[in-house]
Formats: sequence, structure tokens, C-alpha cells
Amino acid sequence: QLEDFSYGIEVGSQFSGNDTYEALSLHDYDQAFINLALEWQLDRDLRLKVSYRGTDNLLKTRASNVFGVSNSEIETETALLSANLSYQPNSGWKSLLTTGVYYENYRGDFGTSLYGTDQERWTINWSNEFVLGEGMTVVGGLESSISSFENSSDRSVDEDIVGAYANLYYRPIEALLLEAGGRYDDNNEFGGDFAWNLGAAYTLTNAGTRLHARASEAYRNPSRLDSEFFPSFFSNQLANPDLQSEQILGWESGVSHQLGDHEISVTYYQQELEDAIVTSFPAAGTSQRVNQDGISSVSGLEISASGKLLVDSLSYRMAFTSQFDEEVIDLPDQLISFDLNYRKDSWIVGGGISYTDQAAYLAPGSQQTDSRTLSRIYGRYQVDDSLSLHIRIENLFDQDYHLFPDTFGEGTGIEGPGRAVYGGLTFSW
Repeated sequence: QLEDFSYGIEVGSQFSGNDTYEALSLHDYDQAFINLALEWQLDRDLRLKVSYRGTDNLLKTRASNVFGVSNSEIETETALLSANLSYQPNSGWKSLLTTGVYYENYRGDFGTSLYGTDQERWTINWSNEFVLGEGMTVVGGLESSISSFENSSDRSVDEDIVGAYANLYYRPIEALLLEAGGRYDDNNEFGGDFAWNLGAAYTLTNAGTRLHARASEAYRNPSRLDSEFFPSFFSNQLANPDLQSEQILGWESGVSHQLGDHEISVTYYQQELEDAIVTSFPAAGTSQRVNQDGISSVSGLEISASGKLLVDSLSYRMAFTSQFDEEVIDLPDQLISFDLNYRKDSWIVGGGISYTDQAAYLAPGSQQTDSRTLSRIYGRYQVDDSLSLHIRIENLFDQDYHLFPDTFGEGTGIEGPGRAVYGGLTFSW
């Protein structure tokens, strides 16, 4: 930092030779990256930030699938340049102008075929926060983006989006927070859509309890990953330019309670999706994203807890998720995670377990992975104010499991990583 100017730079390279197995005998990944951030305090009320992030990625695979043995080299280059100008002349008005451009170049060599895509997106957003009085704040703004996409199959798409949004936060009394908002977007490809949300939170201070509820209606336009052709080592995704937007109506409600050194939170959520975008399998070795007819339901329950056990230096945290309705994508019915750690002076040690139930991860009714329970241990030692050492071991007992099932034929499941040991140091100045 130099007076009113500060900067940061990060340059790195990483390589991973991932676990292999019969159906995927080669799976190597290289990445080089650079991150740059600059900030100027132009005036007492005016600040400018400029950032750049760039990556060069290379994935090499050798896979056995329904078409035989295939080798692939996939190179992806990305670049993101952004700038934001913030202005706050007084405590009642804060303004932020953000603009940026994202570029992505994808090139895949699949031995017998070549495939490539180019994508560019320009975005500008002007956001303002107004404090209208005690307990009332409005956040609103305008946003616009222009993007282009083309691939080596002579597919070319231009997309223009113009939108406006506003959100009101109102606290009539200290214990109650109300929220209401809306957003409208006009898309040259999918037309206009409006989204809204309503929310409330009430705190019973003396009881240590907080109640919250939210309802909203939203939409999701198909992304290029949904609608375009993409090859991979086990299957090819067919293009579907006729995909329509999803319409989503949802609500959630929950309660959190503080009891001494412990806090527990419970939330139930429900969503109804019209024209949900799901995965279909029109032929062996191929998939396609399509709109599902009618209304599709998604619902579940989330529970979390954290606190101290016996002494202040011994802490725990727990999370539990249960999926009820899952008519869009088959996720694990239960996810459970529990961690316990002990702090003493300059060091910390801990361990945990995670349970993941079986799931297909694509269309409900497809082949599923096995359920699994994995263990981990970790530790950190603070040598001095500037240096710390850390170590972590994942999948402590080297359990075999699948991240993705044999959806595209015997042996096409993606195996999870075995025991992994991470160690390093952090130096700050």
C-alpha cells in the first residue's frame, strides 16, 4: 500500500494427477493463473477498484466408454477484467458502478474429433443504497449485459439483457425486520420476466430465539451449458436450442435458538418448478437437457448446531440435510457432517465425519451411487505472528466410493479420491 493506492498480485501454477481406474486410466489437470487487484482512493467519498483474473487450464484424459477407448486434451482459457467505482457523499446514499468483461476460449481434442467454443460477456451494473429514515433502507439499480457465444459446429448466439431491481428493508421495531423486493429482466432470446420476494425475521431477544420466513417467485433462463452441444469422455450432450425458462415458486421458514454456548437452527424449504430443466437420455452414450412437463417439486429440511463441550477450548459443529421431494435432480436423501476440534494456545487439532446417502445426480430413477461415510483429521500450529503450519488428511481410511454412478454403462462411474494428505505453511507480512 502506497498512501492512497494499494495493490495485490497472485501468480501460481498447480498440477494434479488424479486417481485413475479401469474406465478412466488417465486424468491429469494443469492450471496456471494470475490475479491482480488495484485500488485508488480518488477522493474522500470516491474509490476506484480494478481487478483482473486469468487462467489457462489443461485436462488430459483416457477413458473407456460405449464407443471404445478415447483420449482427450481439453484446454480452457479464461479472463475476467472488472472495475467498480464507489461513491458515498453522506450516510444516506451509497452508489456503486461496476463494469466488466469475461472471455472464455474452450478447445477440445477428442482424438477423432475437435470441438471448440468462444464466449464473451460485457456487463454493467449501477447499484444504489438509500437510507430513507430510521429503520428503512432501499437498495435498487439497473443492469445490462451483452454476450456472444459460438462453437465449431457453426452455432452462433448473441444475447442482450436489460434489467432493473429494487429491495426494501424495514425495521418497524428493533426485533422485527421486513423485506420486499422485485426484479424485471428483458432478454432478447427469452422475453421479459419478473421476480419478487417477501421476507420477515423476528427476534425474541430474552429467549435467544429468531424466527424467519421467506417466499419468492423467480425464473432461470437456460445457460449455454444447458442448451448447447458438449462432448465428454463418457457421453455427449446434444444441443437443444428450444429450451424454455424455468419458473420457480418457493418458500422457506425456520427458527434458530441460542441456549448457553450452543446454537441450533432448523429450516424447511419448498419449491415448485414449472418447465423444470432436467437431463434425458435419448440414446446410449448421449444426454440432452429438456423441459419437464408440468410442475416439479423440491423440498427438504436443514438442521445445524454448533457450540462448546465441557470447556471453552473444545468446540463442535454439525449439519444435517434431508431431501423430501426431488423431482428435478436426484440428490442424496440425507447429508450429515460432524466436526470436533480442540484449541490450545497456538495450535488446533480436530476431526470429523461426513455421511452422504446414495443418489443418481441426474434423472430420478437412474442408477445410483452407494452411500458412504468418510473421515478426516486436521491441525494447525501458529509458529509466530507471521507464520503458521497446517496439515489435513481427507478420507482417512482410504474408502472406495463413486462420486457419479455407472449411468452411461458399466465402468463409467466416476470414482472418488482415496486418502489425501495436504500440508503447507502460510506466511503473512
